[in-house]
Amino acid sequence: MWLPSLFVVLVYVSGYIFLLFGAVCLASGLYWLVELAEEYTSLAKKLIRCATITLLVLHVLLLVYERFPLLPTGTGLVSHAVYYQLLRSFPFVEPRSALFGISTVGFVASNVLWYRFFAADVEIFYRYGVAPLPAVASFFLLIVWLVPGAFFVSLTVNEAVLPGAGVDSLRGVSPASSSARREDGGGERKRRKNVVLAGFGWVVDVVRQAAGYESREAADLFSSPPRRQAQHNW
Repeated sequence: MWLPSLFVVLVYVSGYIFLLFGAVCLASGLYWLVELAEEYTSLAKKLIRCATITLLVLHVLLLVYERFPLLPTGTGLVSHAVYYQLLRSFPFVEPRSALFGISTVGFVASNVLWYRFFAADVEIFYRYGVAPLPAVASFFLLIVWLVPGAFFVSLTVNEAVLPGAGVDSLRGVSPASSSARREDGGGERKRRKNVVLAGFGWVVDVVRQAAGYESREAADLFSSPPRRQAQHNW
């Protein structure tokens, strides 16, 4: 009877536990960055502008000095030029705007083109004397993902276009009453909310709905009971 190796089982179990802890740490770090970006919006905008300009210069150097192919490098240049245009309305974004659509297409195209470039020219790692996996991961992190990731944790959208807006229908609340509830004192100003925080809130709402809760405030297990006012008999 064949039995699996205990060492192999331990390696696989430990690997999955490590991935789980890594995902939790990544989510916690992302949430912390979101809080910082919301608190220091002007500083975040300056840092993203400097990073975008630096990456534009790096793309030009990759094209001129390193002789990298024109298609992926040019796509990265155009994508970062569009990211720079998005800074005009930072930290607000309209998901249905043309700039947002072009930036999304450019981000996907950059990932595909750079991946195809490295997959087609494997000898580049031997010429530069670097390990393939760390080199590709580091390149993508800086050249492709840095500015879009900074935008992702910093941008804000209207509350009406967030996924959490659909949770009101699960609660039996009409859109008219929901929009009226979101208004500040009956005013017409729309509230804005961070994209990542809205995503976390939407996941929490869905989980609470699946668990049978009617709202975030209802049946909170961690909330302390209301304090009773002391009665004095004079």
